[in-house]
Amino acid sequence: DALKSAMEKNDRPVQAKCLHSFAEIHKKLHDFEKAYPRYEAALNIMVETGDRYGQMEVLIGRADAMMLGNNVKKVPVKTDRIVDHRTCPTRSLSIYIPQPS
Repeated sequence: DALKSAMEKNDRPVQAKCLHSFAEIHKKLHDFEKAYPRYEAALNIMVETGDRYGQMEVLIGRADAMMLGNNVKKVPVKTDRIVDHRTCPTRSLSIYIPQPS
């Protein structure tokens, strides 16, 4: 109902949030084939409306869905090594920040 109402009112930010919510629901149900297009649609609207925080949330959700769905074989963790996500003790990614010389 919220998505239908947002579409009738052309409320793009609410449409994006609804699509993101649907994607998250499909992810939790392990229905990744339905989740991916909803993440993409939500991301496109959030880029269009300039919702950078929403973009971050969608990208994190999509990455998590890809990890859960085994659609990612290797995840770059640092510039000098690759970690296979199946053997990595955690699904969180670390960021490599070089120290000044």
